[in-house]
Amino acid sequence: MPPPTETSRPPKARGKRKPLPAELPRIEIRHELPEHERICACCDKPMVEIGLSASEQLDLIPMQVRILRHLRVRYACPSGEHAPISAPPPAQVLPKSNASNDLLAML
Repeated sequence: MPPPTETSRPPKARGKRKPLPAELPRIEIRHELPEHERICACCDKPMVEIGLSASEQLDLIPMQVRILRHLRVRYACPSGEHAPISAPPPAQVLPKSNASNDLLAML
């Protein structure tokens, strides 16, 4: 029996997805924590916004394709005592997919 032959395939790139097309319109949806969760537990001061985490999903409306841009606001204690917190991501039918729930329902 001949030894198995090795094929010289390049290793598969993992976790690298092509960006969604820049020419499609984007709809921004802000996800914020409720007011009562934006008060720091250590100093009872309102937390300050320190940035955003963005993710994009391809969405389809009959005869219209658009991108939903989810912006999750991050908050931090003004005195720097605690780690920053952010609004939870929206629930998805297929986690880690860039297809919106409406697009999946249509398919």
